[in-house]
Amino acid sequence: MKKSLKLFGLLSILLLAGCAGNNPASSTISSANSVNNSSSSQSSISSEQKTYTIVSEGDYSDNEGIIELKTSSATYELSGICSRRIVIPEAYTKITLVFNNFTLNVTDKKAIDYQSQDSKLVISLKEGTTNSITTNSKTAVGSENNIEVIGDGSLNIDAGKNGFSCSNFTAVSGNHQVSIKAVENGIEAKQITMSSGTYSFLNCEVPFYATKNSKGAKGTVEIANTINVNNVDNAIYAETSVTFKPGAVVKLNSVKNEVILSPSIVKEEGASVTLDGTEQTFTQE
Repeated sequence: MKKSLKLFGLLSILLLAGCAGNNPASSTISSANSVNNSSSSQSSISSEQKTYTIVSEGDYSDNEGIIELKTSSATYELSGICSRRIVIPEAYTKITLVFNNFTLNVTDKKAIDYQSQDSKLVISLKEGTTNSITTNSKTAVGSENNIEVIGDGSLNIDAGKNGFSCSNFTAVSGNHQVSIKAVENGIEAKQITMSSGTYSFLNCEVPFYATKNSKGAKGTVEIANTINVNNVDNAIYAETSVTFKPGAVVKLNSVKNEVILSPSIVKEEGASVTLDGTEQTFTQE
């Protein structure tokens, strides 16, 4: 029987989390400057067959399986293959990570962990590059505050929990392409705003999962870009509202349960939403 998009009451979704652990092998460091420095440097680190490079004018340290970024408002360009976590401690804010053909594989923790509740983490995908993040049991990119994605490159995420987890998630600018495969949710946030790029979701519980904060605010999803969804439990869960803005091209395929769970769904003129190839309208029960 063909499914149609309808408004449904909010449902609770159980989140499952596993755990596994395996520390990366010890590494040797070769650099023209110290790894923890205040001037522009390029540091190359090799671990068995894994090699990656960090280019930045900001401070950072690299030891015991963790790369800590330690300069607010700094940009760090990353390339190569890395098995270390990237952590931005609470004291440092507004960090930009430029992915330049960067592969990050982490087992038992968040791959990227922005710990400040101020400002934002920006992920910039360099034009023409292919990048990836893989985690066995945890969220790929987590922030205590906001995450923005910009640029014209591509990013593939294979997450053992959520793809992105933060307060506000925004796809800001550029023609980037992001593909997310996640055990739980693709993007989990209080507010999700998709303004640019093409995002594809495969085998997630829920690609977009938006909840209210402790003060009862937000829980919204706004989409104005291209979205492809395949083989998921539910396509969108939003505790307040879902809005498809002009320019949205949303293709939903093989949704196992109810398609959209939200008390308010608005499809504005100029937006397209299809389910298994059929353009959708919205009704309320």
